[in-house]
Amino acid sequence: MTHLINEVCNAMASFANAYLFTFMFVGFFAALVLKGVVHYMMRAQFNFAKEFEKRVHRYLDKEMSIEKGDYEAVLATIMDKTWVDTYELRWKNMRRKLDRVASLTDRLFLIEDGAKRLIRDTLKEAKYARLDQDVNHAGTARFVLSINPYFNNIFGVLPLRTANNLLAILPGLFIIGGIFGTFLGITAGIPQLKEMDPTNAEVAKTTMGFFLDNMAFSLNTSVVGILFSVCLTVINSVFSSKQLHNECVHKLVHGLELVWRETLHNQSKPQSPHFEEPGEEDVELVPPLPMKIA
Repeated sequence: MTHLINEVCNAMASFANAYLFTFMFVGFFAALVLKGVVHYMMRAQFNFAKEFEKRVHRYLDKEMSIEKGDYEAVLATIMDKTWVDTYELRWKNMRRKLDRVASLTDRLFLIEDGAKRLIRDTLKEAKYARLDQDVNHAGTARFVLSINPYFNNIFGVLPLRTANNLLAILPGLFIIGGIFGTFLGITAGIPQLKEMDPTNAEVAKTTMGFFLDNMAFSLNTSVVGILFSVCLTVINSVFSSKQLHNECVHKLVHGLELVWRETLHNQSKPQSPHFEEPGEEDVELVPPLPMKIA
């Protein structure tokens, strides 16, 4: 049994010496790429919520001060305007240098589809809001964001929650990997000292030198693991997905509450024609209210 354990430890030590550093470096840079993708998707959601809130203020200042209207109709008008200004006009005009890149990446990560789904789900929830009832806008915002398949999956495949959980545990895994490599190196190096002949100075010096080199290499795995762990922890803290999500919910809720407070009634009306479900029956559409945005 002892012989088997020694053989397994020696095999693992040989593997660690050959590939552990490679795995750690590849894992670290893969984590940076994944973090960049996750942050981009969360930032895209936040940007749409920010643009929506901005257009709510503009609309209420210019249009609602003159004539108040139906909650769902006004909400559909503002969200239509947000969609057009944020995506369609940018794609058509390309006024800024990075507009083309941003448009391509938005389509690559299904951000535009996610925005459409967010608008459609929000307008569906708005149908059931009544002035004689308390409306939970925070619950609505969290719900429409949580059921959005485009905003919650990378390329529509990898769940965003899974990616965030993986990024959260990677700093600890790097430390464990570094310590694991150190212990394996020590385990593989100690048996060599047993075979050292103290009467032969040259052989003893060579064996001791090999052992110390092996220990230095093993200790370096812990140093690299700690360094990667610290870097990834700082990156996760600075580019916090949870903070972006909370800010996105806050801006979406704020916009919904402003529209709700400024409307007089809320009869059940069909939603915006741009964001109907495929295959829905044709219904009489509410014409968008005129908008004049500076």
